[in-house]
Amino acid sequence: MKKFLIPTMALMLAMSASAETYPYLSFQTVDGSVVSLKSSNLNLTIEDGKLVVQNDEGSNKFVLTDLARMFFSQSTETAITNLNTDVSSTLQVYTTSGVFLGGFDSERSLRRSVPSGIYVVKTNGKTLKMAVK
Repeated sequence: MKKFLIPTMALMLAMSASAETYPYLSFQTVDGSVVSLKSSNLNLTIEDGKLVVQNDEGSNKFVLTDLARMFFSQSTETAITNLNTDVSSTLQVYTTSGVFLGGFDSERSLRRSVPSGIYVVKTNGKTLKMAVK
């Protein structure tokens, strides 16, 4: 039993130590969208078929069947530099706590109108997470 337990514990320790060198844990859904969260003080739980991820910035929920993969990364995958919206599409913007901030006609007007932070943007039938710096 000791022959199995000691190497397993060593492997778990090595994995947790290497995970701490990555500042973000990213979640990719089956539709290809990626959400990255700071990995410090991260808490993962499963409730009612959803992965609940909590850290110092708040919490996110992911339906387990919608998740394609999770991975640690050096940079955030949430910054969106070009939303590729056509002229007629409106950007519906929400805070991470679900408060609707309004509709914007362009990414530029959105970035000028909101303070730095992370926002949920709905446009063209897609929901994306956006970091404004």
